[in-house]
Amino acid sequence: MIDSIPGILMRLNDTVIDGITTVAGTGWWPNPLHDQHLAGDLLWFIAEAADVPVLILLLLRWARRDRAEAADFDALTDAEHDALVQAHLRGARAGSDAAR
Repeated sequence: MIDSIPGILMRLNDTVIDGITTVAGTGWWPNPLHDQHLAGDLLWFIAEAADVPVLILLLLRWARRDRAEAADFDALTDAEHDALVQAHLRGARAGSDAAR
């Protein structure tokens, strides 16, 4: 997602980043600021479009892992669950004792 930052900066900047127009003048349509905003929009869109497949795969992986962890947790007996809770509480107490 960090790859979209240059496009965002180009789009949201209200001054022309490249000062070449002060040297050579404007020779393109529409104007340098609008051109910069269009370039920023395009760069931002391409960067985000490239991130979509990665995000989809990440969310699918998280969903599968969550289902697997839920199934493992549901398979625990009451005694195993109680032992996990007690171990968790002992760990929380040990952490709070160390903080004191």
